[in-house]
Amino acid sequence: MSSCCFAEYVGRLGIALVLLHCGTLLAAACPEIDQDSHFHKIFENDSARVFTLQLDRLESTSSYCPQHPYFYVVTSESQTTDTQAGHAGWSHNWNSGEARFIAEPKQHIIRNETATTHRAIIVEILTKLEFNPLAQNFQTDDFAGDLGSAKATWTISVEHGPMSAVKTQLGPSDTMTISERTRVLIALTDLSLQWAGENLQLSRQDVKGLSPDSDFTTTNTTRFPAKFITIAF
Repeated sequence: MSSCCFAEYVGRLGIALVLLHCGTLLAAACPEIDQDSHFHKIFENDSARVFTLQLDRLESTSSYCPQHPYFYVVTSESQTTDTQAGHAGWSHNWNSGEARFIAEPKQHIIRNETATTHRAIIVEILTKLEFNPLAQNFQTDDFAGDLGSAKATWTISVEHGPMSAVKTQLGPSDTMTISERTRVLIALTDLSLQWAGENLQLSRQDVKGLSPDSDFTTTNTTRFPAKFITIAF
């Protein structure tokens, strides 16, 4: 190899190494979800990790990089702007109990645009999912068909891989069966339930981890509809 060609080769190699180093630094600089202090892990097994998110008035997450598909459930009445790296932000007024499924997560920032605290539950799905281009639509609620007060008792179910989520409204004195796979209970209203033989009371937006030994029946013991979400995997 001539000295001229060798110098050119070394120069190109140097540029490639610099670009590789810069890419490594950029990747290292983007934190995962569990490295942002606004997220708190409340459950983990081989199938999923569950985090709570709390953003106070005008707070933002860091620019973080989710590593897995995830299910996002909002428990507050709030407005956020979600901004992916290199894109304009998407703003939305959330209702309590709305959900989104993110099949192909990107580096992004979530900002709370209101004086109301923004609270959400994130279920990261750790197992491989079959790609479905119709599974993700960030514009619409994953719990389609909320009946509100049209019926006293109703349920809406969604499934993504090993995870299933059920949004329920349970009328006064009505009962339903809870799966033994259920790991998370999210209260959308104040709850007073006869739950696995015990009286369970939760305030609106409370989140409770579960580990039932078998399927069981729960009963709404109040005079008002009880609204909640259960997540199983």
